[in-house]
Amino acid sequence: MNQPFSPSHDFSHTEMKLDGFQVIREQDTQVIEEWLSRGKHIDEPVERDYTWLMLACYEQNRFMIEFVMNHHPDVGVTTQNGQNALGMLCGDFARSDLSDVALMLIEKGIDLHGVNQSGYTPLMWGGNRGHRNIVKLLIKQGASVHIIDKEGKNALILATMAQDDEVVQSLIQAGSELNQVDHEGKNALMHSIECGPKVACAKLLIQAGAEVNGQDKKGMTPLMWAVLKNKPELVKGLFESGAKLDLKNKNGQIASDLIQGDRQPEIVELFRVYQEKKY
Repeated sequence: MNQPFSPSHDFSHTEMKLDGFQVIREQDTQVIEEWLSRGKHIDEPVERDYTWLMLACYEQNRFMIEFVMNHHPDVGVTTQNGQNALGMLCGDFARSDLSDVALMLIEKGIDLHGVNQSGYTPLMWGGNRGHRNIVKLLIKQGASVHIIDKEGKNALILATMAQDDEVVQSLIQAGSELNQVDHEGKNALMHSIECGPKVACAKLLIQAGAEVNGQDKKGMTPLMWAVLKNKPELVKGLFESGAKLDLKNKNGQIASDLIQGDRQPEIVELFRVYQEKKY
């Protein structure tokens, strides 16, 4: 098992192991001071290929981030997969507001558009992990909302997958492409309906003018997803926005074929009323 090193460790010993994550969690600044006093550099990898700054950002440890920043690290350093410290800061679910820390990194010149091997930028991470104020800051600082990852997803799709309506609203206002489709052919509206019980994100997208009759690679439409996920409020909203009843999926089914009869009485009634109005 890896052990955190202490001043008693011989830093020249090549077999010496260090649990950098534990050092950060325990806020053991003495260990880092000893590391530096033995000729190590603040930007050298400590754990995996993470530097002290990356570790502190990954752990969202404000005290240790500020401590490391006082040693003037190079914020341009990245991991082998391209992740920088700002991406690390946003890469785990938000536990507190660290937008001031993000601003400090930005003011030191960190790359707003640094991408990892999956094509994620800090904005994408932030939107998917609930860093609402960091997302707003990144947009204000000029982070692009148009970059897509290797699966064809933009920041808006990733935010809808996290069911975060506040971030979705911020990205819509910043001009994120509403109808970007990923490699499965799904846009943000489809993901917002499919990914969880909430309806707020989907309502925002519909109100903003998202395509309501798009079809993914299986031929599924937002209306079909709303039926499958038993979301009558969205079925109603989609009808009001011009959702078509006659589109078929790859199995030859239209949306009404997916209704589960007595288990979805509200949706059955919505379809009946809409069809009467339409015809």
